[in-house]
Amino acid sequence: MAVMFPPVSSTASDASASSGSTFNEDVPSKTPSTSYADPCAATVPGTSTISLAIVSGAHRVSGSGPSAPLVGRRAAMVPGTSTSLPDDVSGAHCITNSGPSASYVGLGAATVPDTSTSALDVVSDAHCVSGSGPLASHVGLNAATVPGTSTSALDVVSDAHCVSGSDPLTSHVGLDAATVPGTSSSSPSVVLDAPSIVHVAGGDVATGRLGFRPRLYASFDGGFRPLSGRCAFAWCVWSSDHHLIQWQATTFPDSHSNNDMEAQGLLACLRWIRSAFSFPRVDIYGDSRVILSQALCRFACRAPHLASLIGEIRALGTVDTLIYIHAILRASNTAADGLCNWIMDSFPPTDLTLSGTRWPCPPLYASAQSPVILLQLPHTAASILSDLLAHVAATWSIVLRELRQVAHLVRARFVQLSDDRPSHPPVTRVRPHSRIFTSAADLPSWFDTPATRSCCVRGRTRCVPRAVFDALQSAASRVGVPFPMDSVFLTAGPGPHVVPAIDLRILDALVADCRFGISGTLALFRGQTATDPRPNKALRPWLYRVHLASYPNLDLLCAIAQNGLIPPWKDPSTRRGLRPTPANYPGARTGAGLVVDKLLADYYKGRAIIATMEAFERDPTFQSSAFALVPKKGKPLHLDGRIIHDLSAPDGLSVNAQTASEASPDATWDPFVSIARRICELRRRYPGYTIYAMIADIAEAFHHVPVHADHASAFGGRLLCSSHGIVSGMAIFGWTSSPGFSAVFGKAVRHYLRTGQYLVLGHMEPFWSFHWVDDIVLVDIDVDDRLQKAEKRLRDGVKLVFGSDGWHEGKFTTWSRVFHAVGIDWNIPDE
Repeated sequence: MAVMFPPVSSTASDASASSGSTFNEDVPSKTPSTSYADPCAATVPGTSTISLAIVSGAHRVSGSGPSAPLVGRRAAMVPGTSTSLPDDVSGAHCITNSGPSASYVGLGAATVPDTSTSALDVVSDAHCVSGSGPLASHVGLNAATVPGTSTSALDVVSDAHCVSGSDPLTSHVGLDAATVPGTSSSSPSVVLDAPSIVHVAGGDVATGRLGFRPRLYASFDGGFRPLSGRCAFAWCVWSSDHHLIQWQATTFPDSHSNNDMEAQGLLACLRWIRSAFSFPRVDIYGDSRVILSQALCRFACRAPHLASLIGEIRALGTVDTLIYIHAILRASNTAADGLCNWIMDSFPPTDLTLSGTRWPCPPLYASAQSPVILLQLPHTAASILSDLLAHVAATWSIVLRELRQVAHLVRARFVQLSDDRPSHPPVTRVRPHSRIFTSAADLPSWFDTPATRSCCVRGRTRCVPRAVFDALQSAASRVGVPFPMDSVFLTAGPGPHVVPAIDLRILDALVADCRFGISGTLALFRGQTATDPRPNKALRPWLYRVHLASYPNLDLLCAIAQNGLIPPWKDPSTRRGLRPTPANYPGARTGAGLVVDKLLADYYKGRAIIATMEAFERDPTFQSSAFALVPKKGKPLHLDGRIIHDLSAPDGLSVNAQTASEASPDATWDPFVSIARRICELRRRYPGYTIYAMIADIAEAFHHVPVHADHASAFGGRLLCSSHGIVSGMAIFGWTSSPGFSAVFGKAVRHYLRTGQYLVLGHMEPFWSFHWVDDIVLVDIDVDDRLQKAEKRLRDGVKLVFGSDGWHEGKFTTWSRVFHAVGIDWNIPDE
């Protein structure tokens, strides 16, 4: 299949040939009587002016003789009754004569019909053919006109197309030229695709002959190796006799798609041809039907990374160069394909471009044969057999993947007729249970953590461990604040939380003292010491290094667990808090009791400290951001709501404005469609088995991720209806980087779950899970104790990463065929 790019300048004849389409099929006519003229050519047949075939863009020259002329672009043919009538065209060489049919052909060719051969005046580069007839004529530049009194006088030039005739004006025109026939207007015979006159004035090409279009052959290829990430493109150009003119190969260390490489290969080839040749005819061969169809505007290019490449290819393909493109098989495109493989195999993964005129590849890769030669060989030729085998090997994985998609249809049609049994035992169809409960909740976990955030002093339960209680008592003594042993740091009582006045007085004195400040008081309250600096004692980095050794973000996970995360500030040295501190939003004031209750819950869990706003504001880095309360699940704000800590206000001075969010970890999760794909995959692989799903939610996922004590002053706020404030020591919801740092922990759970596997029907099958922020979905078949093992693996993973507080039974939904996840209601059908 070959398709030609059209020329830029569209004439009337061009428009009729390409109506409604950018590209034309290259299907040349073989009918000698078909009328055609190149935009740069003129045909002057006939014995009267009524027989002139006017070409679009041609200049007409008047005359009074029986053969009034037509003059084409940059050429004129002026036959007339006397030499006084020619109307010279710019750039044309005029030849005078006194005969009845004095004629003129401009720019590199001359037609001199006369009464005798002695009147011939030959123009440079023209081949003269003698004759004795009354209209002896001559056409130059790779063409011959053989006049005479009969067809026996024809003298054929090499590569010329002969047009027969028996009249005294019988003529011959060769090699892409038009024929001037006949003694009457009824007998013109014009050859298709006939640029009979020179293309451009003085336009020498590589051959050094005026008006000659060099014939070139070219091929291109590109490829991407998913395993190594290497990619490359290459192209080759051959002369008309299939000698290699130029080759180029380029490789990249970064990953690009196959289509991207194919497009870059075609574009680079077109650029070089355009720079090295003027107006050649080029046949370009490629094995990417997608790129070729997009270049021909048959396919729309919707990929953003390909749009600019395809656009430039189309632009280069519509210049005055004649370009024909051919879609071929890979087996016939061995030269460019071999260059791609050679440069990726022979050089390190860097940006590298090699080019030359001598073939560089060893025979192991490919030879420098053009596709035109290979297309003439039988399909079993030895030179392309290895490439065919390599192509089969590369596409075998695609075959297997397609087979898996229809395997259930094959089994349903043929397995029952075979002596071989299916890979799983037959299933007796019974009505499946709508829900299944396993014993995973009753099984002990290696990663359970005891509740250590409390102690008993003088018979009363405290909200801090004993070591922290003693440290706070010692610090209070240093700053000279009373420390009543019977009433300080008590656990929260029943009902809504209220600000503990005694605790507030002690912490306020510590924050105001320069020896402690916000960072020192928070570290003391969280129990951070030189021997154990962990801000969250439920996070155990030594277990991460054992059970998550292959996790990509293991080092960052362990660093946060060991010392807390360090926010990616744009400029830490210039970070300052806003003064005066902003007021809270009206919604938060409406549900003030609810907001205070939720904020103090973090205080009693050791995640935040409280003090007066006056003490906090002594630290210049303290930033107080406004609280908002939004409805949750349609409940009124005074009953329930979701607290939003607005770290984006005010514009330009907020915490988020000072954060380099682009330096935060990746926060992308699994696409929703993966749940549907999992169900379809299980249905194909295990027909007859019931599929169930289980939903889990990590409790307070953002609150488990601690912030380094030195940076916690940025996450402060004012408690409602009081002069007290709170500083949070965690990656609170509302901070632009909190989703990324929370994802480091959430993806660790996913990694632990997916690296586990269990025996199913004689085969080891890895566990599957879907994760979206803090929501987790398991989808599996009910066979043996597979559901129990999957649930146990999930429970262990959450407790390993977040501790026992990360798993909340109230946010767990047992195995069911009807479930709600990521805002979508799902119903798993029987079939």
